[in-house]
Amino acid sequence: MKKSSVHIIMLQLVILFFVSCEPEYNPDLLPVLVTSDLINPGPFSVNTGGDISSDGGYNIKRRGVCWSTNTNPTINDNYSVDGRGTGSYQSSITDLDETKTYYIRAYATNRIGTAYGQEMMYKPILHFNPDLVYESVSDHEGNTYKTITIGNQTWMAENLKTTTFRNGDIIKENVKENIYGKQWVYENKMNNLNTYGRLYNWYAVMDSRNIAPIGWRLPTKEDWSILIQYLIQNGFNYNNGLIDNKVAKSVASRTIWSFSKTRGAVGNGLNSNNASGLSLVPGGYRDGTSSFKNLFFNGYWWSSSEYNDENAWYMFLGESSVSFISHGGSKNCGFAVRCIREN
Repeated sequence: MKKSSVHIIMLQLVILFFVSCEPEYNPDLLPVLVTSDLINPGPFSVNTGGDISSDGGYNIKRRGVCWSTNTNPTINDNYSVDGRGTGSYQSSITDLDETKTYYIRAYATNRIGTAYGQEMMYKPILHFNPDLVYESVSDHEGNTYKTITIGNQTWMAENLKTTTFRNGDIIKENVKENIYGKQWVYENKMNNLNTYGRLYNWYAVMDSRNIAPIGWRLPTKEDWSILIQYLIQNGFNYNNGLIDNKVAKSVASRTIWSFSKTRGAVGNGLNSNNASGLSLVPGGYRDGTSSFKNLFFNGYWWSSSEYNDENAWYMFLGESSVSFISHGGSKNCGFAVRCIREN
């Protein structure tokens, strides 16, 4: 009995010790932080983050951003976790509803509690030109895409997303070999699908089982050239001139592209982009060594035209592009696809 009493007393002392070591709530001991600016805005995602200048005297256990369609979001709403400690950090908010308005705050949690940065309001920005009339087409999987008529051509205004050929056969994904028809989502993250579509190598897009929706096809290099010439001759150059290829801004979306100081470039004044309605986005690419590169900076779109045995023609657009031009690239690379309607 005496031993039991001693054990109970010791246990009570231990509990009292730990309880007494717990710091009392004091707002002066909370972290101090600000919410970072919103960058790379789009209809389904936006990037932000925070900068923690003080941990309040206790280590930062968790940090990130929280968001809601209501004001003053907290970690009881949607939130990300982006490491620990003080300093700046980046966060990505995805799967947004383009019809809603969101409120965003950075947060940081230490032993005392959770502190928040200032609130940011975000209304998702559409890729598309609101002054133009878009139609739509669905592929054999049921994915629906906006389409736009430019001159005598009708183009998909979104990147292809299908994972199967017309006959239902699966387009192989994430295998080591790079040939015979492969497709990927950028960095294999499904939250990139809605905005950027899928990346395909040339062997997939040229497969006889056909990757395009019925009544549509992969554009040739000549199809792209016809588009560019129409845009030049109809005043779509950024300087309104009718000579030279300065149409890059007219085909690029009004969202996501990284900033450029170059006058007349895609990334210089996004609000003046996309006069044509084509709405091209900087979805990056997958190289022949399985690395994903250049999201937010560049976009690449296949043509059906061969450059030589190992390479095919593709269209390139970057944040500093003034012209919309073609290049030859390895057929093993993963590029985006825009289909054109058959005549």
